[in-house]
Amino acid sequence: MMDIRVIKAIYKKDLKEILSLTTVKYSFIFFPVVFLFIMLIVIYFTYNSLIAQGSIQNAASAAKNLEIFSYISTSYLIFFGIIPLSLASTISSYSIVGEKTQRTIEPILATPVEDSELFIGKMLAPFIPTIITTYIVLGFYTLFVDYLSLRLGGIVFPNYAWYSIVILFIPFSTILMILLTLVFSSRAMDPRSAQQFSSIILIPLLIIFILGIVIYTLTSLLIVIMSIIVILSDIVVYKFALKIFNREIIVSRWK
Repeated sequence: MMDIRVIKAIYKKDLKEILSLTTVKYSFIFFPVVFLFIMLIVIYFTYNSLIAQGSIQNAASAAKNLEIFSYISTSYLIFFGIIPLSLASTISSYSIVGEKTQRTIEPILATPVEDSELFIGKMLAPFIPTIITTYIVLGFYTLFVDYLSLRLGGIVFPNYAWYSIVILFIPFSTILMILLTLVFSSRAMDPRSAQQFSSIILIPLLIIFILGIVIYTLTSLLIVIMSIIVILSDIVVYKFALKIFNREIIVSRWK
């Protein structure tokens, strides 16, 4: 049975090391702020284009504009999956670098800590701050969209697609990104290669978002299906990670 205290201790140690890195701090501030600014600008111009194409003169036209605005603003939700994937890949790779430069992993591996406890602790360190940051950005977008939609006579969020993104897709896709980075880093020859790999594995995950944008039909059912696939991938990758995890190899390769 896993010891919650051990997991908590590993999480706190890793989080402290991660947040001590200047690059990580800037990543948490710069990227989400720029991303939010771009999304607010895009949705604002989307709203104005609807108004320009057809003035709201009666209830029918207002309802139609609200329907179109709801559809587009919901489709834009797919972009917000990019935030946790980008932050998680950056933070996870820097967590590995911190273990290398500060030589803090050898004492941990020498203790009777279970592999599952070590993995979960290291997953939580990048996962929690990444999810909090993502939800803050998504919260501002939600409020701004609802502010604009009120002018059209209704509120867009939260809807089923919004709930599916927030509860299912974003957290579980973030876990998958972290797991993949940890899997490779446990077999990597040096921490720098783990950083490079985190950028590579981000590409196929970003393709999913691009396809979602091209298809332009983001429904709650589609998100649930994608989330189920991601959850199953989480389970497979987690079991695979524990299976190939070898403490002696990690210590010997990082010396």
